[in-house]
Amino acid sequence: MNIKECLHQVRPYDSQKKVFALAQLLFICSVALGCARPIYETRQTDPSSGGQTKPDSSECMLVFSNSVYCLDIQWKTEPTRPGERLALIFKTSRPNSYDKSKVLEDLPGEAKVYLWMPDMNHGSAKVRLQKLDVGTYEASNVMFIMRGFWQIHFQYQDSGGMHEAIVDYNL
Repeated sequence: MNIKECLHQVRPYDSQKKVFALAQLLFICSVALGCARPIYETRQTDPSSGGQTKPDSSECMLVFSNSVYCLDIQWKTEPTRPGERLALIFKTSRPNSYDKSKVLEDLPGEAKVYLWMPDMNHGSAKVRLQKLDVGTYEASNVMFIMRGFWQIHFQYQDSGGMHEAIVDYNL
C-alpha cells in the first residue's frame, strides 16, 4: 500500500471522528442550555403589589424587606467626625417590568429614617424627611453622635406591614 492509499483510507475515518465529536459537543451544549433555569422562574413577585416583580440585589443598592421597592442613597456630604449635621438623598424605585431598569416611584406609605447604634443600644437626633420629587427624598439632621458602628434604617409602612432597608455605617 502506498502513501496515497493510506491517506485516502485515513481521511474518511478522521472526518467521521470529527462529525461524531461535533455531534457529541452539540448534544452536551443542548443538554447544558436546556437544563439552565430561566430567569423568569427565579424572580419573586409580591402578592400585595399586584404581581410586580420583586427586585434582586444586583438591580438595587438595597431592597426593602418584603417589597418590590429598591433604595439608593447618596450623601450630600460624607460624614467625617461625630456631631456633624448631615443630609443624604435617597431614591426609591421599582424594576421596570420590560427591561428591569429602575423606575422612580413614591413609597406607598409614610417614609421614616432613623439612626441606631446597636453596640451601644441607642439612636441619635430625629431625622427630618422632605420629599423632593417622585421617588426622591432628602433626609436631613442626620447626626452620628459618636464614633463606631451605626445602622441607618429606612422604613415605610403600608397595608402589607412594615418594610425596611438597613445601611451599615462605620464612623
